[in-house]
Amino acid sequence: LIHGYGRDGTFAYDYAEEYLKRGWNVLVPDLRAAGESQGQFITMGALESRDVFDWAEKVVKANPDAKIILHGVSMGAATVLMTAALEPKNLCAVIEDCGYTSAYEMFTAQLEKIFGLPEYPVMPCADIVCKLKTGIKISDAAPIEVVDKIKVPILFIHGDADGLVPFEMMSKLYDKAVAPKEKFVVEGAGHADAKRKDPVAYFDKVFEFLEVNT
Repeated sequence: LIHGYGRDGTFAYDYAEEYLKRGWNVLVPDLRAAGESQGQFITMGALESRDVFDWAEKVVKANPDAKIILHGVSMGAATVLMTAALEPKNLCAVIEDCGYTSAYEMFTAQLEKIFGLPEYPVMPCADIVCKLKTGIKISDAAPIEVVDKIKVPILFIHGDADGLVPFEMMSKLYDKAVAPKEKFVVEGAGHADAKRKDPVAYFDKVFEFLEVNT
């Protein structure tokens, strides 16, 4: 279970509780530069996806028969999509909840929405600065570039009132995905709010999807 930007693993505890009730084992890591994890910079999924890949490898090393599900929210959703494209062993399915097509595209949309500023020159300059500071560009965090490499089933979840990650980003990701896939739209849900808006429907859909695909 992978948390989003500005959060830590405690954000996923409510999700973990549902998985535990249904007999799953759960790993809820703090991503880099969050919670108790080390690191100075957040890379919007670019490096976090490699970290999650390493966690998945550790799980399989400990239990070669493990069936792995990746479930992420917001930046966590972008992270699990990028992780899945790396093809960790024993991966069965991915659940992405309100993930963005790319961090660059999301920030560009917010730049215009909040400040009325165009993409150029702000975003190209920000891309360069991030590369110099972290070794990773904002534009490297781009699930849209790799979602078609994912081979396991994907459940795409999004609230249609999301004010941070545009709702249409789900359709772009869904349309490019070539693996078996489903959509679940939560009416009236804002960003990262689908579970809270209708927890019964949310978890019914998640575990129905997992029952079919594990």
